[in-house]
Amino acid sequence: MFKKLLFFVLVIFSQRINGQNQLNFEFDFARFNYDSSSVYLEFYYNLKTDNLQSSTKNPFEVIVNIKMENTETKAFVLNKNYKITDANEDSVKKNFTGVFGFVIPRGKYNLVVKSYDSKNPDLKKTINEVVTIVPYTDYHFAVSDIQLATNIIKDGDANSIFTKNSLEVIPNPSMLYSNQSPVLFFYTELYNLKPEPAEGDFNLIKEVYNSAGKQVIKSSKLIKHGPSSIVEIGTVNLSKHPSDTYNLALSFVDTKTNKSFISSKRFFLYNPAVKE
Repeated sequence: MFKKLLFFVLVIFSQRINGQNQLNFEFDFARFNYDSSSVYLEFYYNLKTDNLQSSTKNPFEVIVNIKMENTETKAFVLNKNYKITDANEDSVKKNFTGVFGFVIPRGKYNLVVKSYDSKNPDLKKTINEVVTIVPYTDYHFAVSDIQLATNIIKDGDANSIFTKNSLEVIPNPSMLYSNQSPVLFFYTELYNLKPEPAEGDFNLIKEVYNSAGKQVIKSSKLIKHGPSSIVEIGTVNLSKHPSDTYNLALSFVDTKTNKSFISSKRFFLYNPAVKE
């Protein structure tokens, strides 16, 4: 337990030290069904503006460049710049959260996200990932990636950039939860629930594992055959669990054949009041 708390203290301390030269920018993504050759890839970001050069007459401007290069062909399927800016007087006190969406074809990609303060280019951050795009087939049940959220509002603002399938899903790109915000919200999509080719109904099992691989939460629900795809949302109350790195796993199981499709997502919890 001490080591885990020390880890979080060091992370927070490091962020404070590096806060003067590293942009406070977080980034995450999730893949959803699109067609037989592509997926719809959503990128989520959060920008804290406390150390940006900004004033009422000179609002901040952060440039975000997103590149995706195919590891085999070396061709770029994505190379775009975006500006995050705000002219409000209290902009330096705000957090800015947003989403970008793209249709990406099958392949393996090097993803590089570079962000910087246009008025102070030394204040920057670079994020590197390897992203594999595998389209969801129309002949086998599947689960999309899990999108972590800070809140999900049913029948929310229809004009919100975060609204999809009548739900306003506020993303959490930092993947961090705490004693101040201990409820994890998640959004995912379940595909191909028609009676054929699946042979039984489905069991959706929700599990949370700690950094030692120990299961700390488990629940399940029966999902009947029905539409070709449905949305699944849920919550995980983390208030009784200690600080640690966790994994949320959703197992979608055909109850007759016992075949399964699993989607998982890592997240972090800082909860110093709970002892291990």
